Amino acid sequence: MEIKSVVITGGAGGIGGALDRCLVARGVETTVIVMRGATDAGGKGVVRADVSREEEVGAAFAEIERRGVRFDGLVCCAGIVKDAPLVGVAPGSFAPYPLGAWSSTVAVNLTGTFLCVREFAVRCIRARRRSRVVTVSSPAACGAPGQAAYAASKAGVEAMTLAAAAEFAPWGVTLCCVRPGLTDTPMAAAYPRAVLDRLARRSSIGRIYSPEETAEAIVFCLFSDTVAGCVVPLDGGIKL
Repeated sequence: MEIKSVVITGGAGGIGGALDRCLVARGVETTVIVMRGATDAGGKGVVRADVSREEEVGAAFAEIERRGVRFDGLVCCAGIVKDAPLVGVAPGSFAPYPLGAWSSTVAVNLTGTFLCVREFAVRCIRARRRSRVVTVSSPAACGAPGQAAYAASKAGVEAMTLAAAAEFAPWGVTLCCVRPGLTDTPMAAAYPRAVLDRLARRSSIGRIYSPEETAEAIVFCLFSDTVAGCVVPLDGGIKL
């Protein structure tokens, strides 16, 4: 499949930013969708939108289409994490996980991915264009203590991707989901170093990946027709 143009959500930093730079270095035109207020974004074009809001996602893809961008590929990297136990227990008190934190995590990670995949796919199907979609999950999708909201949202991304892959295959729109392991991103930097080191030791390589390493693996999944209708672990064998 010829891919000359890719839309990236969450392209202002972390894995999305590294992926943007990686694709541009290969001569691929990129358009990144970033949150309003994001100050660092690359690519030939930048569109600002809150991926959890249907009207903003629709407007973003309409703007990308208006610019004449080819809808060859989409990679959904946008995501947030708000970790805490479902019920935090301390001497003499309980702290239930806030519904607002649950709702916002699911809204960005799962609903945001759904909205972007839907807007991208409907344009490809309408134009009879063969295209490629890669969504991004996490090892937390297998279940991670203290990450119930994040885990549920990423497990949902995986299941939705597989369902969409079956639906869209007859139209030439192929999908896969990647499950990156520990990557040196601003999101990971919010955790204590001791926690990251302990998790890294569980993997077969015993270290954290650079964003560029993870981006290179995603590029392979984006360009290879052999990776379709599946969830690809890029986690070095880590078990959370």
